[in-house]
Parts: sequence; structure tokens; C-alpha cells
Amino acid sequence: MFGDLVQEYAKYDLMKKFMPAEAEKNKPSDVESVASYKPEHSWNYEMGIRSELIKNRLNAELTLFYMDIQDIQLTTFAQNGSGRMITNGGKADSYGMEISLRSLLAEGLTADLNYGFTRATFRDYLAIDRESKQEVNYKDNFIPYTPRHTVSLGLQYTRLLRNCWLDQFTVSAQCTGAGKIFWTEKNDISQNFYAVLNAKVGVRKGAVNFNVWSRNLTNTDYQVFYFELFDNSFI
Repeated sequence: MFGDLVQEYAKYDLMKKFMPAEAEKNKPSDVESVASYKPEHSWNYEMGIRSELIKNRLNAELTLFYMDIQDIQLTTFAQNGSGRMITNGGKADSYGMEISLRSLLAEGLTADLNYGFTRATFRDYLAIDRESKQEVNYKDNFIPYTPRHTVSLGLQYTRLLRNCWLDQFTVSAQCTGAGKIFWTEKNDISQNFYAVLNAKVGVRKGAVNFNVWSRNLTNTDYQVFYFELFDNSFI
């Protein structure tokens, strides 16, 4: 967005030399009014419980949360379509839960299960739609870049080695998932829930670790990022 501001001021300075009256009619906005934004404030409420369901075998955690957000900060696309900027999105609510389970399946073998649910929506957000140029209220729309569900399931096996030049052997696998994720305030473009499989194997000698790892063994296709440029959409 700053590139456009520089061009506008360069054009304005040039017009002032040759057409002062016309230049004043088209004087660009001051930088502060275009680039500044308010701080974001929120009240966060959280309560949870931890419990050892099976002694030395199974632990569980449950957390509930609620966030009351004022002047939520958002990364949006500039009206001229040539950049991104930070702006304020009015009021928003975010609430949900997180649950974690950790189990010792056998000596050296552990399993972890984590699940989170988040519902983050605008309570009041007036903005100018880039296509219609009209003011719209995105009330009840989902906040961009916030996944509705997150989940991970992992297994790890660690073996301490005796009578060996290595001290430890470790192998692990983890399946992680996220979605649905909306990319815009209009909620017109989104990434559905997806999952990827990761794995790692490694050895340790003293303070030195050597690991070989891989991400997305299933070669899953998913959207990483979305942006707009000069009325074109890219993902």
C-alpha cells in the first residue's frame, strides 16, 4: 500500500508545480490517516481441569475459553488492489474448547491426542466491499485465518541403548489436521479440513542429536495462503 501512497504524493508534487489549483482538488490523504490503526483489546476467560485418569498411564486436560475482542486487528487488501494493510474490524467473539490426552502404552511408547474447537466470528464489522464499493456488515461471519478444528494424533517410541556407542533411539509419527479456514471477511473462499502425516527417526549421543524427518508423507494438497492483487485472486 505504501507504493501507492508514494505514487500519489509524487503525482501531487508534480501537479503543484504546473497546476496548483487542480492539485489541491486531488490532494491525497495524509499518511497517518491511511496507515494508522487502533490497538486491539480483549477480555479473555478460561477455565480447565487436569486429571490423571489412570495412574502413571493416562492423563487428560480439558480447557474452555471465551474471548471478547474490541477493535480486532485484521490484515486486509487495500482498496486499490495493490497491497495489504492492517485495519480494525470492530468487535468479535471467540470461544471454544481444547482437550488433550496423553497415554503410556508400553515402556518407551507414548501416544498423544489433542483436539481444539474454535468459533471466532465478528460481532460487528462495517467495511467497504472492494467489488461493489458499498458498505457491508460482516456480522456473524467467521474471522479469516482461524481454523474451526485443529487435531493431532502422535505416537513416539524412545529406547535407551545400553552397551552401545549410541545413547538413545527415537522414532515418532504424527497426524495433524486443521480446518475449515476462511481466507476473507466475506467467507467466500475457504480451505476445508485437511490432514497431513509427519514422521521422524533419530539417535542421540550425549548432547548431540541426529534426526531424519519428513512432513506430509501423504502428499496432501492444501491451501497455504491467499491474496489479491489488481482484482485477481491467488492461492
